[in-house]
Amino acid sequence: MMTIDVRGLSCPIPVLKTKQAVKNKEKNFEIISDSNASMENILKYLRSEEYTFIVTEVEDDYVIKAKG
Repeated sequence: MMTIDVRGLSCPIPVLKTKQAVKNKEKNFEIISDSNASMENILKYLRSEEYTFIVTEVEDDYVIKAKG
């Protein structure tokens, strides 16, 4: 499973990295974010691309497991 680490990055970079994974036809990947705003924007984008996802909180990070 591909992991995209966007901790410490400001928007729109986390969403752009997620878009790149979708464009590369990645079906299963996870995104690690430390920002609630970035997480919400990533989830909005994943919904628009009809990906399903599960979000878990691990310490101070959000881990988004996406499946397309």
